[in-house]
This record gives sequence, C-alpha cells and structure tokens, in this order.
Amino acid sequence: MTFDYGAEYDSFWLANGFVAAAGTEETNALAEEVVLACGGGRSLDVGAGTGSLVRALLALGVEAEGVDVSGVAVEYASRLAPNRFVRGSVLKLPFDDAQFDTVIAVYSLEHLASDDVPRALLELRRVTRRNVYVRIATVADEIGGRRRTLQTRAWWENQFLAAGFRKHAAYYRLNDYESLEQDAGSIPILLERVPDRALSVYPAEVLARERDLHMDMLRETGARADAHVARYQWATRFVRPGDTVLDAACGLGYGSYVLQTGSSALRTVGVDSSRFAVEYAAANFCLEAHALEFRLGLLPDALVELPDQSFDVIVSFETLEHVEDPRGVLREFHRLLTPGGRVVCSVPNDWSDESGRDPNPFHLHTYTLDSLLEQLGESFLIEHVFAQSATRHKTQQAGRAVWVPATRTLRRVTVGQGSSRRVPDAEWWLAASIRSPFDGDTTSYRETTYPTFGDYQWNVTAFKRDYRNPWPAP
Repeated sequence: MTFDYGAEYDSFWLANGFVAAAGTEETNALAEEVVLACGGGRSLDVGAGTGSLVRALLALGVEAEGVDVSGVAVEYASRLAPNRFVRGSVLKLPFDDAQFDTVIAVYSLEHLASDDVPRALLELRRVTRRNVYVRIATVADEIGGRRRTLQTRAWWENQFLAAGFRKHAAYYRLNDYESLEQDAGSIPILLERVPDRALSVYPAEVLARERDLHMDMLRETGARADAHVARYQWATRFVRPGDTVLDAACGLGYGSYVLQTGSSALRTVGVDSSRFAVEYAAANFCLEAHALEFRLGLLPDALVELPDQSFDVIVSFETLEHVEDPRGVLREFHRLLTPGGRVVCSVPNDWSDESGRDPNPFHLHTYTLDSLLEQLGESFLIEHVFAQSATRHKTQQAGRAVWVPATRTLRRVTVGQGSSRRVPDAEWWLAASIRSPFDGDTTSYRETTYPTFGDYQWNVTAFKRDYRNPWPAP
C-alpha cells in the first residue's frame, strides 16, 4: 500500500497546531546527547517537524539543518530559523552523498510503513558520512495511530545492519548493558556507516562463513553480542589520557576500535593470529581511527619482539582459555606493562559439561573465579572483579551445578576471604589488575597526560631559573 506521507502530515499539523514548535528541556537534553555521542559536525534532522531539535543544536554551535515531508511544518520552522529547512521525503532525500557528518531521526522512522523502512535506511546511509542517531517509539501513539511500524530494538538493529551500518563505538555509553533487557517505550540506537570498500569486501555472508571463530559484534544483534562489546566499553574506564593500549587477541578489531575511540588513549595496537581478522580490522576501523593499528601474530610469540614496558593498558578478553600456557602469557603482559599499568581480561566461568570438560574445541582450559584470581595474583595486584552474564550461567541446585537461563547483568564482585566473599552466578569473569607501581625503581619516568612537562625549559617547571621567592630562607 502506498501512502502520501506529505498530505498526511500537512493535515496533521494543520489540525493539531504547532505546540511542538517550542523548545523543551527534553529537546535540549536530546541535542546534548547527540553532540556528546556523535560530535559537533554538520548534522541533519530527518523528520524535523517544526524544527525544535535543529534550533537546540544550533544553540550548541552545531551546523544543523532539517528536512520534513510536510510543507506546512517546513514553512513554520523556516520562520523561526530561516534557510535551515527543506521539504523532502526520507525515501528520497534532497541531498548529496555523504553530505552530513551525523544524520538524526527522532520519532519519525516508525511512522513509515514496514515495506518503506529498508529504502529509507539506505537513504540515511547515502547522505551520512559517518553517524546516525535514531530514537524510535515502540508503542502506539495517542493521536491518530500514525506509528505504522512498531517493532523491537532487535528488529530495527537488523534492518540497519542489512542497510550497511554497524553499531556505533559509543553505543553502550548511550545504552547501559543491563537496560537492554527491556524495550522501553522509547529506544535510542546509535550507528555508524560501514566504509564502502569494507562492506563490499566483507558483506554479511563473508562474516557468516567465519562465524565459528570470529564475529564483528558491532554487526551482530542479541545479548551475546551486547556482552562482548559492553565489556570493551567497561574496559575504557581503565584507560588514562595518553595511554598506549594493547588489545591482545583482538579478533576482528571491533574492541580495539571501542578502546581507541571511547577513551583518551594515545594509540591502540591490536594483535591476532588470524590474517583474515587483522585484514578485516584494518579495512573496517583504521579509516575512522588513525591511531589504531593491527598486527598479525600468535600469543605469546607475537609479544616477544615488543619492548619492555611499552604499554600502559593491556586488554585481553576471551583469550587465556585458548592458549597453551596462560601463565606464560600473563608473564609477558607483566613485562610489557609500565609500572602501575593495568591488564584487563575476561574468561568464561566453568563452561564444562556433564563430563567435566569444556565442549568448545578451541578452549584448552576451564576457568573458575578461584583459578583466574590465582593466575592473576602471581604477577599482578587485583583491583576489580565483575561477574557478567548474557543468556545463561551455572547455578547451584540440590548440591550440583546446572545451567539456567540468565539475563544481561554486569555486577561487581567482592573478592575478600571467608564470610566477606560473595560470589554471584556468572557466565564470564572480568578482572582488572595492576602491575605494582613499585616495580618502577629502575624505570625512567614517562609523562603521558601532560607531555609538555618533559621540556624542562618550560617556565612552569623551571622554578629556580624563572621564579624569585620573596621570602627566602635566612
């Protein structure tokens, strides 16, 4: 069925007036959220209505424009912000390719018929250079039943992935991991355009062939994909400004990308033993993150050639259970870290079956919280431990461990001894540990946060030369 969206929304605005024209605290907060997530580049609001979001973005200094299918709404919006609005349909946007850094669609896409959604998303991809921010209602509207496509977050995500997008590196800053258990009345979805060349070389069917070993979790939906990316987002909190980061066994590189773009790291190096993974990572992520690089190599051999104390943070998720000598890998991590540097890792929690063995043929070791803490404690000071689940975990029933369904959870664990220790059920254990800062007795100091302090001619640090004490010692 074909809809005349323009006539429909002309009638709507004429019948309902222009109440939505006034800026509100909600609109201002939305504008700030878009800027914080996507930056302040040239932006387009699709389905701009009477233009309140465009005006809020302009007030924040963003070069913003709006487009709407209703000529009535565009005429009104243009009176308040001249030369900022044009009439046009999301099914055929009147703009050049990659004309905008960020394209925004707030409470508009669900008004389309389901059959029109794929075409609209291809148009959003065509006109954006990088970001798409959408907010979608999942419940019926109170006026006129204009929301024709009421679907879940997973349905919308799959539509965007099919149109050539991936989840944005900041997706899990906008959406708390545990909150994804529910589709509220309004859901924000933050996306990035997959580079054209990467999309042509690595379409979805190519990724599917590698799925048993590798998956780009930014191009995947569901709780398990959420869990993998959310733990990288969790790891960014341990990266300080100016840090050099190693992502050991980086897979397809999506986590390295999150670490580099979601923190103030100076640079991030991803290492993996799969040539396919390294080439995929470089093609997909280095275009947007120039301080990101990927190297081919098998752990721990690939680490031997790296200099002592050359990294401030090492992240290695779902790795230790795959290597023959995990203690040897941890010793290499200790060598590579600067004093006070951190290793952030994760392992599956007791994925053994009834035979007592892990059925995953690529897992060489089965971990529990105790075995993880024991291995980390040989080289590091343990700072934080978290329990994470996505779809299932083991729990004790009638004196034995059984698998039960679980939900998305990420909770801190108390790792004290005796009665103070509370161990929740978990699908994975996450841990952040530190190389003792007292290991630096023979290490020269390297300033990362304030690199200009290395120039001792700078007057702020040259007190004896440039500053006279008016109260000298007698």
